Amino acid sequence: MAENLSSIHPELINIAKMMPNFRYTRGSLSLIRLFFKLVLWPKTYPGVRIEHYTIRDGDTKSRIRLRVYKPQKASAPIPVMVWVHGGGYVVGNLNMSDERLLQFVQELGIAIVSVDYRLAPEHPFPAALNDAYCALKWVHDLAHVLGIDPNRIAVGGESAGGGLAASLAQWSYDQGEVKPVFQLLIYPMLGDAWAVIV
Repeated sequence: MAENLSSIHPELINIAKMMPNFRYTRGSLSLIRLFFKLVLWPKTYPGVRIEHYTIRDGDTKSRIRLRVYKPQKASAPIPVMVWVHGGGYVVGNLNMSDERLLQFVQELGIAIVSVDYRLAPEHPFPAALNDAYCALKWVHDLAHVLGIDPNRIAVGGESAGGGLAASLAQWSYDQGEVKPVFQLLIYPMLGDAWAVIV
C-alpha cells in the first residue's frame, strides 16, 4: 500500500491507499507484469463488438496484437481512434483500458484499435512507437475492410500511452502517410523525469 500520502491530492488519498506499493526494479518487473495480467477487467458492454487481430511489422518481423472495438450497429464508415495503453512503458497490456474504451465506443459511436506494443527494457525505444505506427498504418490501409473512415483517424492514450500517442501523431505527420485529425492525451508522460528502472 502507498505509504507517503502527503503529496497526493485529498480527493485521491482513498484510492492511493488501495494501490499496491510497487518498487519497479528489473527483479520485480515480471511480478508486476503478472499482477497486471491477473487483474480482472470488464469484457463486454451492450452494443459493442470486440475483434482481435495479430499483425506483423514488415521491418522487424515482430507480432503486434490489436483489439478492435466497434459499435454493433454502425452502418456508415465511422471514425476510429488508435489507442496506446499506459504502464510506464514497462508494464501493461490490452486489458488495462477495456472499461474506458468500451465506454468511448458506446457513448461516441466510434471504433477504437488498441495496440499491445512491445515493452521496455527488453524492447528499448523506438520499439513501442514502431508498433503503434504499424497499427496506425494498418488501420489506414484496411479502413474499407474495417468499416472505418480513413479521413477521420485519431490517436490517443493515457500516461505512457499518452506520451506514445503524442510521438505517434508527430511521427505520422513527419512520414506524411497517415494524417490523424485529433489526439487525445490523458495525463501523458511527456518528460524524462518520471521513473527509472534500476
